[in-house]
Amino acid sequence: MSIDEAQRLFDIYTRLKVTYSVEVDHEFNLPFASFEIFRSNGLNDKGSVFKINNGHRPFFLCFPDIQDWLRNSRYSPGPSVEFQPWGYYKLKEDYGHILIRTETFLDKIHELINPIELDFEDDKAFSRHFFVVTNDKLKAQLKITNTFRELIKQISLNEIIIEIKRDELLIGDKKVISEDRVFALSEFLNNLSKALY
Repeated sequence: MSIDEAQRLFDIYTRLKVTYSVEVDHEFNLPFASFEIFRSNGLNDKGSVFKINNGHRPFFLCFPDIQDWLRNSRYSPGPSVEFQPWGYYKLKEDYGHILIRTETFLDKIHELINPIELDFEDDKAFSRHFFVVTNDKLKAQLKITNTFRELIKQISLNEIIIEIKRDELLIGDKKVISEDRVFALSEFLNNLSKALY
């Protein structure tokens, strides 16, 4: 981690402490390898982890050192390495395996050819904006409630990726650390922990 990245993390930690009870968690070990999101990425280092206690259920902000083979530069051979912010929350129930991300134009074309997406008939706005796939459509329809979808729609990021594996939720966007990005993730996780408490 560079001095600039360390300073950025310290600034984020200081700003988080204004709103939340925050501690650096040296014991937390996010099981990145079990998430499909990181199939094409390598994890160099688990990085720093902040545990946020908000009076409901704690959530975690993780800043792993990610190796991205898809983003390598023509000027430097090998993978691109960067610290990315990811939010983690332990759900109280098994949600199956669900992937939710901002829908792209290619997703819309693919859906015409091979319809695999889960749409929510009672929430057209959500279904237009987000691409949802799951291994259990009925369970996902029951678990991704209107309240859950509203919280996702309120996230102030242009792109998001949420992956749920059983009772573990991971959220991020595969972009480098910025205060705005980290606070958008923490706001979502804070609201989710209150709603699902």
